[in-house]
Amino acid sequence: MTALLLGALGAGTASADGPATDLYVNSFAGNCSHSGPGTQTIPFCAIQDAADVVGPGQTVHIINSAQPTSPVVISRSGTAGAPITFTGGVPGSADTTVSTAAGTASSTGLFTLKDVQYVVLDHLSLSSAGTAVSVISSEHITLDRTDVSGSDSIYAPSSAPVDAITVDGSSSDVSISHAVAQYVSGSGIAVQSGASHVVVASEVIDSVGSAIQASGVSDLEVAGNTLTSMGGGVAVTGTSTGSIENTVVIPHDMTTSATQPAISVSAGSTGGFTADYNAVTADRSGVEYDWGGTSYTSVAAFRAAADQGQHDIDGLPGRTGDSGLIAEGSPIVDSGAADAPGQSPTDYRGLSRVDDPEVANTGSADGYVDRGAMEYQDPFRLIPRVSPAAGPAPLSVTVSATVYNPWGTTARYSIDFGDGSPAGTSSTPTATHTYPTVGGPFRPTVTATLPSGEQRSYANPSVTVNAPGPLVEAVALTTNGLSATVKGRITSPWLFSGGTANFGDGSAPVTIPAYNPDGIVHTYAAPGSYTVTGTVSDEGGRTVPFTRKITVGGQYVTVPATRILDTRNGTGAAKHKVGPGGVLRLKVAGVAGVPISDVGAVTMNVTDTNSSTGGWVVAYADGTTRPAVGSNLNFKAGETNPNLVTVPVGKDGYVDLYNAFGTVDLIADVQGYYSTAWTMSSAGQYVPFAAPVRDLDIRNGPGEDGLIVKPFGAGWSVTAMGLAGGSDSGTAMVLNLTSLNADSSGWVAAMPADGTRPAVSNLNYAPGRTTSNLAVVPGDDAYTLYNSSGHVGLIVDAQGYFIRDYGSANAVTGADYVPLTPTRVADTRIGNHHLGTGSTLRIKVVGTHGIPVGTTAVNVNLTGTGSSKSTYVIAYGGGKTPRSSNLNLVPGQTRPVLATVPVDSSGYITVYNYNGTVDVIADLEGYYAPSP
Repeated sequence: MTALLLGALGAGTASADGPATDLYVNSFAGNCSHSGPGTQTIPFCAIQDAADVVGPGQTVHIINSAQPTSPVVISRSGTAGAPITFTGGVPGSADTTVSTAAGTASSTGLFTLKDVQYVVLDHLSLSSAGTAVSVISSEHITLDRTDVSGSDSIYAPSSAPVDAITVDGSSSDVSISHAVAQYVSGSGIAVQSGASHVVVASEVIDSVGSAIQASGVSDLEVAGNTLTSMGGGVAVTGTSTGSIENTVVIPHDMTTSATQPAISVSAGSTGGFTADYNAVTADRSGVEYDWGGTSYTSVAAFRAAADQGQHDIDGLPGRTGDSGLIAEGSPIVDSGAADAPGQSPTDYRGLSRVDDPEVANTGSADGYVDRGAMEYQDPFRLIPRVSPAAGPAPLSVTVSATVYNPWGTTARYSIDFGDGSPAGTSSTPTATHTYPTVGGPFRPTVTATLPSGEQRSYANPSVTVNAPGPLVEAVALTTNGLSATVKGRITSPWLFSGGTANFGDGSAPVTIPAYNPDGIVHTYAAPGSYTVTGTVSDEGGRTVPFTRKITVGGQYVTVPATRILDTRNGTGAAKHKVGPGGVLRLKVAGVAGVPISDVGAVTMNVTDTNSSTGGWVVAYADGTTRPAVGSNLNFKAGETNPNLVTVPVGKDGYVDLYNAFGTVDLIADVQGYYSTAWTMSSAGQYVPFAAPVRDLDIRNGPGEDGLIVKPFGAGWSVTAMGLAGGSDSGTAMVLNLTSLNADSSGWVAAMPADGTRPAVSNLNYAPGRTTSNLAVVPGDDAYTLYNSSGHVGLIVDAQGYFIRDYGSANAVTGADYVPLTPTRVADTRIGNHHLGTGSTLRIKVVGTHGIPVGTTAVNVNLTGTGSSKSTYVIAYGGGKTPRSSNLNLVPGQTRPVLATVPVDSSGYITVYNYNGTVDVIADLEGYYAPSP
């Protein structure tokens, strides 16, 4: 007996102060318990744990909740003075989300309130594929600030609609307010026959079915809602009583399915129902109301026939999209009924219904209630700013704000500087503060307190306090075609405040603003290397200069090899030979795939034939002076000689071909061009090999690196692997082709391995002659050579390749091309400096004729003449003499060839002679330099 008495006394002592006011649920707490006690330190693990023990006057704080595998059943009641409350989080925290576990059958409700009274759900965010809340045989139930999110789409509704919130016919005194229901496949709120006194206020509902569905309900009060749905706004059936006021209904404009009227009230309900102060938009059939089975397409028709909607308006003027948000001056502002049954004094956000002084009050009861769930608030706002936003410690800053205040609201301001210092209060939104030490970013907050006590805070700018240091320019300069973009950048404790840039081409200097994320773009008139100079400044008042050397040029674009000139048959020019001293103007822009504009230079295979005497031909841009030195073709009477030519294009789209002596037929086959426009995916930058690579030699047999034992026969094709840097990166290969030991005259065509043989040639050969020519072949992984007739030996030396400009994504860096007026940089005939057997000639190119440091390769027209023995000549960048050739000569022969030659680290190219003595002439045609 004693033991029992002591136990009873012990139990009584534990509860002497009564039950705890607050219970807590935190599924993610490591020490949570299903048996309680449900304190903050030892919370319940599940909502159901708390629901099973909660009593009148207690609040269940749902901090975190695991996804319930079955509905949470609330079966315990509160009282009128001590309701039971389930709320999300703790005061000041975000609402708590409660979601249905995957695969859970939830048609009976994520929350089910059954046979209970005086229960409140608030500040919850419920996510459920099924019904979120079911109210069954319950009274005095409040769902406030309880958002619901379904799993459906208004554009692709499911075949099994589910209502978001249901109230059964045995329930009464249910209030649903201040929340959003969206992605609902059925109705947002469904009230069943027999229910009474159900209030829906300040709700935003987006649903596939009717936003609010009620059947046989007495005293249904719908007030101040915004409803967007496919199935109509409010649908009342059976015999119901109540009112629909201050509600905005907006059918979904984007849906393709038929919608329902904004307001539909059955014949059995019209006698006990009121509709007024609403804003309704017609469905796709044009119907706004269905009242007692009669459709009405306008407020005027409804008002006249049904004696309802005396203050309704058609549509929603001033709204933004389907959200129901409204703008200043909208007719729904201050035009609602302040005394509407069920009307809430706050909108769905919990903000007060306020008087807009810019709008006359036209609602009832001298009210200023807006229609719909959203009350248009005082548009008062601030745009804060700080100056300076960065600088060295100690840093004094001024925080201020531009005030947008059309209502003329009187406010008090406080500024929190974000560093823990106290915030001051004043009548103006301006204050100065010194940050003493390095730190940040600090985010000052400007808060305005309105006469109503509402506070609006804004914290956009930030302040960073840096260590003292110098101003160092970090200007970024990039190029694209002929355009250069300069971006002002610095390293400094202070922020960048602006600068100037001079692009070095005689144009006027430009100003670089403090904010220049896209930079300042300048377009040059011609390719070339330029020096960009200027200054940059910081907000500390310091200025430093900058200098950048840049190259703007063209990127190579291949076109199908096409004959654009043949004086033998009148292609591209008159059908007759070019006479002595004659100039043939050849149109290249807009021809055979070459664009009409933005062409810096064109690459053609030019061939002389049927010459009456020895002579030479030079190519140059139309409209410019013929170069004083240099030639692209050198020939004897009756010979046929090809040479690849890369020549600048005149402003009129033409190039000129000048013939020095006698008469000659000229042929030109376009191969590609250098684009000076914005970088195209098909354009390529040049990447030279450090030294030429022998890729094919069909003279040799097995055991060496040849592919064919005997000479290349008529009609044969041979395919070899290219060296252009890998699949999908290269656009073209640069190959030096050499023919030798031919037993008849013929020609060779080069093409991509998977391409169609062109109707033009790259190399012409004849018996007893060794002929070389440069070829640019589209593609990057393999190429094919075709022989027209007889048998001939072929050698291919790979010089480099063109690569797409992928920026930093490339493993290698390419270079743009800048054409030059041909300039002679070497001539061993002068001073009898012939090249002897095995001797080399080093030619300085970088730093001469405007060629900048960083140049990777040059185009040189290399001419060999006066050879004493059969020999070959190699042009390369230096170092070990490569196993390759550019020119092959027999005694007494004069032969030019275009060579793309890498530049060594000292800025030189090297020319090597294999045998005997020979004179070498080098004419610089252009250069390749990387763009920034």
